[in-house]
Amino acid sequence: MTANGTGTKKVNIAYYVNSAITILLMIIIGQLPPFGHISEMGMRILGVFAGMMYGWIAVDILWPSLLGLVGLGLSGFFTVNSAMAGAWGNPNLLMTFTSSIFAFVFDACKVSDLIAAWCLSRKFIKGKPWILAGMLIIASMLIGIFANGIAGIFLLWTVILKIAKYCNMPKGDRFVSLLLSVVVMGGISAGCSVPFRGGAIIFLGFANSGEAGKIVNPPYTSFLLYMTFIYILSFILLLLWSKFVMKMDTSKVILSDEIIAELKTEKINFEQKVGIAVTVLFFGMLFLPGILPATVPGMAWLTSLGLIGVSFVLLIGLAILQKPDGKPFLNIAECHKAVPWPVLWLFGATFPLADAMKAPEIGIMSTVTEALLPIVTNMSPFIFMAACTLILGVVTQFTHNMVLGAMFLPLLCPLATQVGANATVMFFLIYIILNCSYVTPAASMQAGFIFGHQDIARKDAYLFGSLLLVFTYLILVIVGIPLGNMIF
Repeated sequence: MTANGTGTKKVNIAYYVNSAITILLMIIIGQLPPFGHISEMGMRILGVFAGMMYGWIAVDILWPSLLGLVGLGLSGFFTVNSAMAGAWGNPNLLMTFTSSIFAFVFDACKVSDLIAAWCLSRKFIKGKPWILAGMLIIASMLIGIFANGIAGIFLLWTVILKIAKYCNMPKGDRFVSLLLSVVVMGGISAGCSVPFRGGAIIFLGFANSGEAGKIVNPPYTSFLLYMTFIYILSFILLLLWSKFVMKMDTSKVILSDEIIAELKTEKINFEQKVGIAVTVLFFGMLFLPGILPATVPGMAWLTSLGLIGVSFVLLIGLAILQKPDGKPFLNIAECHKAVPWPVLWLFGATFPLADAMKAPEIGIMSTVTEALLPIVTNMSPFIFMAACTLILGVVTQFTHNMVLGAMFLPLLCPLATQVGANATVMFFLIYIILNCSYVTPAASMQAGFIFGHQDIARKDAYLFGSLLLVFTYLILVIVGIPLGNMIF
């Protein structure tokens, strides 16, 4: 809405037109005759998917997600209540919820101020914003490998926004958008690189669930090193492109000598000391079960707590703790102000949507499979792997990556063996490209972090997601296939 010269407001016609298209897509596509293997119920699911996609791109994140959940509830596959339960009962959404609350504590204790000030006052970073960007990516990847990528995302976001505040960088600044985006990509990618984490276990299970049985079983060390190496190359290319091709303006990412001297002389107060201790304890409680045997006392307890339980235990402890003035250290109700509701509702809509789209009775994925197989079956091993990676890399931007993994890994890994390709390399190509799903809000859970963040411009979200996809694909084809054939 914009004001005109008479003091009245102009109606944003485009907004209402796009809103109407969002609703009509859900209704009209749902009433079209079925095709391929898609059932009538599948057409209604397809209509909800198309409407939400259009709404997320052209209108908003929040209300199209709510509308999509209602549409799923009316499709016949869910009820409205079961669609909502599928959204809010998903552990990934609950982990995001608790991580955002804990990040509020991290920021409220001004720990993010300390870290931001430390980063900006280092001599090796002064005047070198791209080294800062590299440090943040490394930090996000280390947290993703050793602790929890989702928790690291929210904590690093507070640091980045504090850096932007120190440097007087406006909301929507492209470099800030890049930093906010790459810590998501780094944290999630690194978490996927750990072979005994949930994501890797699930995708390996998909690959070995076909008729050929267990044909993909890479060693843990090779798994971690190969995945991490590919992702690091992708991020290096993304930063180099942003600096030398896009020539991104980073002139504001510097503080005067006077401000740096002032930051160095600031003393750590009681709240910051508590915040640092709790942050170290937080990551320690998440990290230790992954490196110590389960027989060590307390490890089984920490494992059963998980991210959600650890967050709540520490929040309760902070609520009990009192400040020197006798007031509670933490008001838990205040923490809920930091919850990114658009992100949560976006996640919530994609989880039941993914469940519906992969259901056999819906017929959407079997129709997609039937259309793609004739394209790839008569190719050389290299072209087969490159083509499958490209096709799935594009398709996953419009369909949840977990759905595609469940459908195509048990199909394409054995098929790779039949055409003379390496089934393990085929697994890694698919696994990595499916986790580069950041181009659209519907691509994956991790895309929701970026598209739902209020400080990341929508056009930048599309841009950085597309660049990461292109660079990762090129690295996989040029480096990943020959390197994989040597290792596995």
